[in-house]
Amino acid sequence: MIRVIPNLKFRLLGGLFIFLFVIFTLFYFLLISSVRMQYTQSVEAKLSAAMKNLEYDKLFAKEQSYSFEHVKDEFGITTLFGQLILIEGEETKLVLKSRDLGEDLLLIDKKIVNKLDADELIFTTLYDTHLSKKPLKVGYLLVEKQESRVLLLECATPYAPTTQEIETIRHLLMIGLGMLLLIILFLVNLIISRSLAETKNVVNEVRSIKIDGKKHSIKKTGISKCIDELIETFNILIDQLQTSYKKTKEFGQNASHELKTPLTILRGEIEVGLRKERSADEYKEILGSSLVEIDRLQDIIEKILFLSNSADMQIKEGFELIYIDEILDEVIEQKRAFAKTKNIELRLLESQTLTREGNPTLIGLVIANILDNAIKFSHEWGAIEIALLEDRLRVVDHGIGVRQEDIAKIFDKFYRVNQNKEGSGLGLALVESILSLHGFEIRFESVYGEGTSVEIIFSDKA
Repeated sequence: MIRVIPNLKFRLLGGLFIFLFVIFTLFYFLLISSVRMQYTQSVEAKLSAAMKNLEYDKLFAKEQSYSFEHVKDEFGITTLFGQLILIEGEETKLVLKSRDLGEDLLLIDKKIVNKLDADELIFTTLYDTHLSKKPLKVGYLLVEKQESRVLLLECATPYAPTTQEIETIRHLLMIGLGMLLLIILFLVNLIISRSLAETKNVVNEVRSIKIDGKKHSIKKTGISKCIDELIETFNILIDQLQTSYKKTKEFGQNASHELKTPLTILRGEIEVGLRKERSADEYKEILGSSLVEIDRLQDIIEKILFLSNSADMQIKEGFELIYIDEILDEVIEQKRAFAKTKNIELRLLESQTLTREGNPTLIGLVIANILDNAIKFSHEWGAIEIALLEDRLRVVDHGIGVRQEDIAKIFDKFYRVNQNKEGSGLGLALVESILSLHGFEIRFESVYGEGTSVEIIFSDKA
């Protein structure tokens, strides 16, 4: 049906029409069958009452005084074919018959007669065009049965399976059900048309929305809960898309700026070196300066690539059991040379054995970034206190600290507290992304001019 009728409204109406047509047709035939059955039962009831009455009045004992006619008026039977038959062995003798039979006799179904017991009444249908053009409802009543002698009462009356009353009911049903079907389809068509019109409005609204970072929302219709739930889902999706677009745009602009700076410096160093012949030491100095900028550029690119793909579930699939205390020891040893340049002491106050599921390289990168920042913003001849406790790592420095208004922004990409310090502004954003991927938490406390405390809480649920 979908291929034949591509329009949704016509498919719904077509499906409803077929469903209602089947239901109404079944209702029509069940009702007509019920009316016909009641009519047949009323005919059998009249015939049964008449035959019982004939038996009760002992008509057959006084054949000359009684006739079949008195029960016709009493039970409202227009035509009654009745006969009393005496069956002795193979011989059949007519004892009495009704006037309506005239010169004819009713046929006898001996199979039914052989099944009869005394005072038992059985009905059947007989077709005899000599007596009536209509079918006959025939009743058999065994009045007396003595050895080979059987006295049988057989009565019949014409009846039609379809009477004028039944035909009237049938026509009224056809007209009524047909009109009801049309009315239902008309009303449903109005409801579907209105609902689909609202749906089309929603579609047009969605099409008109541009991904520009601005807030857009679709109004709910109030017609259908399902449509309103769909609209709510659209609004959530649009909001997510707009937020993602805004962040991506800002990220791209900031990344462009951060990448342009080292490239500009690198270009300037090379241009200075090419202006005239220089000594070997001067070339070494230029190459050394260029190498620093290349390293910075490489660091920015690597962090940008990781932050762009940090939601990749493939990273989680590679998680393994890691020993955070061993990773901490390795990172501290790596950072001692950097700390020594500022005469800063790295003090490991406590180191408990701590294991978690995760990526050892990424966790090492997190600790390295935390220690880099602590060293970078500490005063010369200072000390950094490190403690690995039961479920957390604490790093405390006594450096320049961070202002309260800057604390909320330190995890933003490309944000730098001190613009004069070297760095890409991606370190803490990278740290937060890695910890979020592992299900770990970071807490940052700082007092400007006194120092900073950073705590990483290693939750046991990744």
